[in-house]
Amino acid sequence: MGSKIKIIISLIVLCCAISPLYAQQFDWDDPRINWEWDNNRHSFTINAGYNSIIGILTKEIFMAAYSATHNDTNGDAVQIISNTPYGDYGFQYHYNTHKWLRFGLKFNADINQTNINDKTQYISYLNLMASAQFTYYNERKWRVYSGLDIGVNGLIVPQFNSFSAGLAFNVTALGVTYGRGFILIAELNLGSDAIAKAGFGLRL
Repeated sequence: MGSKIKIIISLIVLCCAISPLYAQQFDWDDPRINWEWDNNRHSFTINAGYNSIIGILTKEIFMAAYSATHNDTNGDAVQIISNTPYGDYGFQYHYNTHKWLRFGLKFNADINQTNINDKTQYISYLNLMASAQFTYYNERKWRVYSGLDIGVNGLIVPQFNSFSAGLAFNVTALGVTYGRGFILIAELNLGSDAIAKAGFGLRL
């Protein structure tokens, strides 16, 4: 948990440090610059944050799915003693078709450190989702939005050399981006994406 928090804090500090440098490169009141949404349709961001709800509930989900049907390499029944969320990392791309609507793709890796029968393992959820976002406010430096994402989930379980596919679903309760050219992003999610995440990227 400590190292996870350090990673998130480092990312936020990096964003805050870069933002003033970027702000000096652009005059937000320069009449020669076209700030309209249709001149800045593309956005690409790299994100890191706390795990998804699915990742946080790994112990309960894994035990329900595997404990009754799987044994470890010694033939013992599978028991997850503990699960430590290790972070959610990913990137996303969106394109505005309208001022209030944009579509795109999200990819994220939800990583968990688990103790299975006293052995440390890393259970990962890989999510690739189509995304639709509804923008409440889309002016100059700021965008405020919510969204829906749906796609495929890949569950990797090293203990069993296992990979299984399933449904990935997510609701972005609230998202905010700031900037033009270089942007900062923050989101709150419910589902297969990080509950809380921050990042940076490009708006073009």
